[in-house]
Amino acid sequence: MGYFEELEKFIESFKSKGQKALQDGTVLIGHAPQIAPHAWLHAVYPVLSHDEISEIENKLSCEVPLDYKNFLLHCSNGLSIFLNTLSFYGIRKKIGRDLENAWQPFSIISLNTIERIKDARTYDFFIGGYNWDGSLLYIDTKTNYVIRCSNKSVQPLNSWNNFEKMITSEMKRIASLFDENGNEKDVDIPTIPN
Repeated sequence: MGYFEELEKFIESFKSKGQKALQDGTVLIGHAPQIAPHAWLHAVYPVLSHDEISEIENKLSCEVPLDYKNFLLHCSNGLSIFLNTLSFYGIRKKIGRDLENAWQPFSIISLNTIERIKDARTYDFFIGGYNWDGSLLYIDTKTNYVIRCSNKSVQPLNSWNNFEKMITSEMKRIASLFDENGNEKDVDIPTIPN
């Protein structure tokens, strides 16, 4: 089973808690009213087209790393797992203040431009982050490693050999920190990797 299927199976395991499809194709899975009335555990955004990938690449003047490009094309335009415990970034397509427009990925364009860490190298491509401490994830396009770093420096805090290894191991690790209703088992345990 490839990681797309493994990720889909993991997210779909929360469908019994509710599912909501938005007009733009975004799917919210795992209603969590115990957290907030409109809270959902996971948000899966409609995949991108090749033209939209080209738009990202034109705006950033670089190629999207192949592993992440495949994720955006075949899995989701960004992703939110367990209420942004781990988020992968994509293209924000809508403007508006209503509740439905709020369900969008964080901007991969902003993360790689105006929010870019000062010591980032030209071959560091930022793809997401963790809400516990604001740490970020990037792909070192020279090695294909995925690196977690602080939001101040690209110095590695953790690393994985590639995007597939990172997402599958993190999905399992993070899932172990939450119960079947999406509540953290122990709020004092950091949801970031050791």
